[in-house]
Amino acid sequence: MRPSEFTNISNLFKKVANKYDFMNDVMSFGIHRLWKSHFVDNLNIVNTSRVLDLACGTGDISIKLLKKYKLQQLFVADLQPAMLEKCTENLVNAGYLNFSSFALDAVQLPFADSSFDCVTISFGFRNFTNLTKSLQEIYRVLSPNGRLEILEFSKPAASIQPFYDLFLQQIPKIAQLAVKDEQSYKYLVDSIKAHPNQNQLQNIILESGFEKVYYTNHSLGIAATHTAIKSC
Repeated sequence: MRPSEFTNISNLFKKVANKYDFMNDVMSFGIHRLWKSHFVDNLNIVNTSRVLDLACGTGDISIKLLKKYKLQQLFVADLQPAMLEKCTENLVNAGYLNFSSFALDAVQLPFADSSFDCVTISFGFRNFTNLTKSLQEIYRVLSPNGRLEILEFSKPAASIQPFYDLFLQQIPKIAQLAVKDEQSYKYLVDSIKAHPNQNQLQNIILESGFEKVYYTNHSLGIAATHTAIKSC
């Protein structure tokens, strides 16, 4: 089932905002923290780069970006105001004030052409209601030679696929025990299963205008980073 078939995604993420980080640790046994650290460490941006952290969630990537790269200004954005509020709270609590926040849908970004040198999306891309239109908007707001970096769940190696599928089936039950919310995490599992695999997503990004796209697998493909370059 595609995320576009869910009519209440925003309300779902409002519901899970305060327990989102805890459940990320539960669902990945904390491994998502390693994936995210690797993701940020390999961006190779400079402190003068104009960066948009799209689908910023609770701000864990935003904090890592500001800490590692000493950015002069970071733009953070999310569809759900409750998630954006949590992101803002976490950034301020971490001592960062050099950011601007926006509640928005990725299909219509309120920024001028060529506004950013890098756009990051971490575990939010599969929830976009229209992947192609969002990618076209991201392409528009990227500067020449700008980069889109997507970290997302993907298709694991065949050797672990049966075990991975079995684990995914248990996540709603685990969520019910941990946070009394089976239904929200059933959606999150469905969104993981419905998300394009590595090659499919690579082709979708290429068809959206990007000239160079490649990916790197993490943990035998359970997650993957897709890098897309906008040419001059």
